[in-house]
Amino acid sequence: MTIKNPRDIIDIVSCYEKSRIILTACELDLFTQIHEGKNTVDILASGNNLNPESTRRLLDCLVSLNLLEKSKNQYRIARQGLSLSSKSYKNILPFIQILNNSWNRWSQLTNLMRDRFPTKQESFYDNNKKWNKAFLELMHLLSYKLASEIAEIYDVSQFKNMLDIGGASGTYTIAFLI
Repeated sequence: MTIKNPRDIIDIVSCYEKSRIILTACELDLFTQIHEGKNTVDILASGNNLNPESTRRLLDCLVSLNLLEKSKNQYRIARQGLSLSSKSYKNILPFIQILNNSWNRWSQLTNLMRDRFPTKQESFYDNNKKWNKAFLELMHLLSYKLASEIAEIYDVSQFKNMLDIGGASGTYTIAFLI
């Protein structure tokens, strides 16, 4: 986006609000829960130990972003929000979770700029099981289509053994075995 006037600057700077709404919903895995039929404020708030009024406001914000739809106090995932459910075949939730994990690092940019010699901080990504799981899921999502295409082209019938040394989810091995 090319900035042409002050309104453009305000639009860019205020994008964090929409981002935070979506990131929070994904961090709480609300889209998956709604996909599973947990579709009211009371069910979602009590099941996640959340404030009911805050939950309603967050869900209504997601409605305003066209990611959810609301009818008679029940929510359902809109077509545009379906990829944010882990139950969706077009699931992008691991990618969003990784972006969510980056939020705190980016929010410290001003402090980092002021420190002439920043101290080495332990990265959020170091020894973080939730991030590692999201990263492996993302790598699987990004590679399964290519792995399937390669498996269709390459004839492995002459081989009796296969060794996958990638260390991730075994996406390519799975594609060859299917």
